Amino acid sequence: MSAQALSAYLKILRIIRDLQEEDNQNRGQSQGLEDLLNSQVREPVRVAQGRTRKAKKKVSAYHKKYSKEFKQLAPKFKKKNGSWKKDGFKRCAAAARKKARR
Repeated sequence: MSAQALSAYLKILRIIRDLQEEDNQNRGQSQGLEDLLNSQVREPVRVAQGRTRKAKKKVSAYHKKYSKEFKQLAPKFKKKNGSWKKDGFKRCAAAARKKARR
């Protein structure tokens, strides 16, 4: 083991010892080295903030029609490589809304 590795190892051991002594003073009881290491390594547990999931809204008949029309019209407003033409998305959406209203 090189001198640098040894000094780094000793530094880590000193830090662990100091943490153990500090923790013992705060708790008023002794704690094993393994427990101390595990408490330092463990990731914090996330607690739910009491949020509940909202019920999803039912998809309307209009929206189903609109999405079907949009998917059918989209290729006409796209380039060969699949990207939208200039103002293609806007024009496709407008055409789909127009068809869905009928």
